[in-house]
Amino acid sequence: MKQPILRIININKRYTFEDGGEINALRDISFDLYNNEILGIIGPSGGGKTTLLRIIHGSEPFDSGEIQIDHICIRPSSTEEEIQKLLNMTSIHLQRSVSLWDTTVFDNIIRRFIALDTGDETLPLAYEEKKYKKWERAAINLLKVVELEHKIDHPVATLSGGEKQRVVLARQLATIGFRKIALIDEPLTMSDLNIRKKILKWMREMKDKTSMIITSHNPQLLYGTADRIMHLDGKIIDIGGEEVIKNFVNQMEEPLPLMPHTDKIVLEVKNLRKEYHFAGVDNKYFSVPFELKNISFKLYEKEILAIVGLTGVGKSVLLNLLTGEETPTDGDIIYFIKDKKMNIKEDKLKIVGNIGYIPQELDLPYTANIKDLAYARLGLIGERTIIFAKKRANKLDLKWDLIEPYFIKFINSESSTSEFLNDMKDVGLDEEKIKDLFIIPPWEADDLIDLIFNLLYLPTDVLQRRVYELSVGERVRVAIGIEILNKPKVLFLDEPFGDLDVVTLRTVCNTLKEINDKLGISMVLVSHQIDFIKEVAHRAIQLYNGEIIYVGNPENVTV
Repeated sequence: MKQPILRIININKRYTFEDGGEINALRDISFDLYNNEILGIIGPSGGGKTTLLRIIHGSEPFDSGEIQIDHICIRPSSTEEEIQKLLNMTSIHLQRSVSLWDTTVFDNIIRRFIALDTGDETLPLAYEEKKYKKWERAAINLLKVVELEHKIDHPVATLSGGEKQRVVLARQLATIGFRKIALIDEPLTMSDLNIRKKILKWMREMKDKTSMIITSHNPQLLYGTADRIMHLDGKIIDIGGEEVIKNFVNQMEEPLPLMPHTDKIVLEVKNLRKEYHFAGVDNKYFSVPFELKNISFKLYEKEILAIVGLTGVGKSVLLNLLTGEETPTDGDIIYFIKDKKMNIKEDKLKIVGNIGYIPQELDLPYTANIKDLAYARLGLIGERTIIFAKKRANKLDLKWDLIEPYFIKFINSESSTSEFLNDMKDVGLDEEKIKDLFIIPPWEADDLIDLIFNLLYLPTDVLQRRVYELSVGERVRVAIGIEILNKPKVLFLDEPFGDLDVVTLRTVCNTLKEINDKLGISMVLVSHQIDFIKEVAHRAIQLYNGEIIYVGNPENVTV
């Protein structure tokens, strides 16, 4: 009988939120992992996959149960020394993690080998030549595995989000053979299918050196990779073969139809070009700067337009240009907003106020309260809110000096809506005049926020949580919800869907179609998930080497 390398026995984990609410993230989790095995875990966003991996790694405390590995038994009462032993026997790759040294790609991998040898990644790179040569060969081989050898001397800051993710993964793959178990959470969510297949094939070939647990929302990533599959949704629903994936996928709702767009242009891009010169990059693989060139297309009202292509071809660069995050070298970006023609060169501030943007590397403030983020987006809290209210008060001949202390107290959440209304009435304002002080009054905003968040299938208590209390999938949906609160003319989404399971993804697909149709929001989205693109987009633009090589029916996209 095979002996397990790892035993998880009745693990339970409960989170208590800042508002006093609780959630049972994991309930009575028990399973074994065997030597030379890859265990795949699939399940919904927020189902506890990342939490479980962090517990097994030793970086997340748990409430009850045991972890047995290599004659060590870890319990909630275990000492720091015992936890450190667990940390030393496991490595972990976390989803959406792009935490890297601000140096070159090669340096980041070498530093990982130094840490495995010495325990200190900060040591200088001056080591005995024989050992360094060994690391150098290993680093180059790993960069070939993740298809980044051509960017070996590139500064990390010049990489796309998908390329950064692969550098992080390469650093974790360096531990194979050094650690007993590799814990890999949602790898390659920002990489194209060909790269995924190559890396997964290599990982499977390495399982004789290190057992692995891989979590993924993507069934295609686990098919043919994992020896066994676990369906996890707070508790273990099932463990077995590929039938576990099929049973999970069968929970998807039916797709809604994609409604037609109008022929009214909302965005026109003409001969756009962006050229980069990277200081300090000089190697045999890289002789010319990256260039996005000859980019011309139109976006129509109520259209969903997809941008696809291999990793590093310029998709995120294009979105950064369209949203004003970066300035083009040449060309024009023209918006048509409220029947006015606006060029982003001259009207950037007006345009930015009418668009929404969710970047590839989600940047929601880690400790922020979700309701505060929603209120800030609607202009209900913050300095912008005070400036707007003061201007409105002066325009309406209201005495701002009387209003200001009550107004600031309210937007700082120091008084309730009813208290604020009573205070305003005491200084002589009726409800209609009070409403004029806000871009949208709070008592109307709450209904709007609830409506949008319910559309995105977010739990009812999510508004009371902080960002760090959400799963990554929930963060993505919160980001979408916040961006559409102001009903932007155009919503840009850069790879936000890799962290959503296929069941939730179908639901979000349907939601985007409803938002597109009912709110009239045009969308431009980047994704490597071609099945999703074919389902949700009216048209697709395919980029290759910085240029458009195809515009048309998403069904014809080949990447």
